[in-house]
Amino acid sequence: MADQTVHPFGEADYPVEANVANGIVYAFGTKLGTKIPMLPKTGQTSVYETGDDGTYQAGNPVNPRFVDNSNGTITDNATGLMWVKNTSLIIPGAVGVHATNQIQVAQGDWVPETPYAAADVVHDAVGGLKYVCAVGHTSGSVDFATDLAAHPTYWRQTVWVWDANSLNELNTFEWAPAIANCEALEYAGYSDWRMPNIRELRSLVDYTVYEPAINSTYFYLYSTSICLSSTTVAMSATLAWAVKFQYGLIQDVGKSSDFYGVIPVRGGQIV
Repeated sequence: MADQTVHPFGEADYPVEANVANGIVYAFGTKLGTKIPMLPKTGQTSVYETGDDGTYQAGNPVNPRFVDNSNGTITDNATGLMWVKNTSLIIPGAVGVHATNQIQVAQGDWVPETPYAAADVVHDAVGGLKYVCAVGHTSGSVDFATDLAAHPTYWRQTVWVWDANSLNELNTFEWAPAIANCEALEYAGYSDWRMPNIRELRSLVDYTVYEPAINSTYFYLYSTSICLSSTTVAMSATLAWAVKFQYGLIQDVGKSSDFYGVIPVRGGQIV
């Protein structure tokens, strides 16, 4: 096997070595063929039967597992992947725009002759789309379409908001549009986002909790969230694998159904 090195985000983005309790683990840059366990631990520490998961707690020993990058993203030190923390808070647009430097406010339906601040989220009741205010201003007196045409740089359309009255719900997608939206995403200074494959997505499951079965300190999902992967089910090209984060189960879903969330990811390629 060729001597290949995994650099999820490029060698200069952070140190290759990651310190853990029992020594040095090459969590970001592990050469293929080494005996470092790269699968993440499940999180189970209780022993219910000698020889079970809690007995061995096998998996990558890197600690801390997750790092909040304070820019709307989370780095997983066990896999080297970077994830969007809360997709409902994505502010699409220029490099460097992210949830922590523009605090979003849900404003509901757009209203004429109303002052709007940067990062206000509105719903165009006529066109049916959601927008994030990019430049603070007072809206016009006609309708949103007229206002947008007069000042096209004042608003950015967002596909990531479910409800402009509340930013507590994740938007849902069909499979192909979900992939396209991830591919087009510019967020937190990066433009190489994608939809995770099923193994990557499953790595986020925390088997010590449920509703949702994910570390809620670092990720926002509602209790019954089902999130899509980019992986197609071998039995049928009309189905994709997904994770039901209510309990951490893997299930197949129809690609044409628009009931499912997505968590954009970046990194992980072998270079």
